[in-house]
Amino acid sequence: CGPARVVQLISDLCVHLAGERPPFLDAEQAGFHLARVLADRRALIVIDNVWSAADLAPFLLGGPNTVRLVTSRNARVCPSDSLLCRLGPMSASEIRDLLGRAVPALRRQDTLKLAVQCNGWPLLASVVGSALGQDVAAGAEPGQAASDASRVLDTAGPQAFDVWDSDQRKNAIGHAITASLRSV
Repeated sequence: CGPARVVQLISDLCVHLAGERPPFLDAEQAGFHLARVLADRRALIVIDNVWSAADLAPFLLGGPNTVRLVTSRNARVCPSDSLLCRLGPMSASEIRDLLGRAVPALRRQDTLKLAVQCNGWPLLASVVGSALGQDVAAGAEPGQAASDASRVLDTAGPQAFDVWDSDQRKNAIGHAITASLRSV
């Protein structure tokens, strides 16, 4: 994500934890400030979608009572003493359950077909479920909405559910997070 984005993320975190935005432009200095803010506080920080060890490093400074949950497709970005939990794709039944929670009125065969089409990708399933939920809330019949989503996945693939508008993307991500939290 780059040093400037790391500084912004740490600054945002400091605002939420301490009520002030640090004036740093350097990621490492921002990380040291975050360490001071964390001090001995017990906290969980989720650092999502990390692609580089350099981007992660400032979040790992200090905070001896802080647990960091790092998600990444590359385990090498994490320190060697990290506890790793490798997750594979979701099973079709897990995705079927996720879709069923997003739109309870969906028939089992509809959720099963969509689950197979989502191919183990939980974020895709969440976005598809969110789209189905919006369609049903707007008055579409659940079976027809599922059929339409299935046809779109068949013809255009997962990118058909990619959201280019930033407001819609935030909405889709919000729906995906909400759906995942509901499943806990």
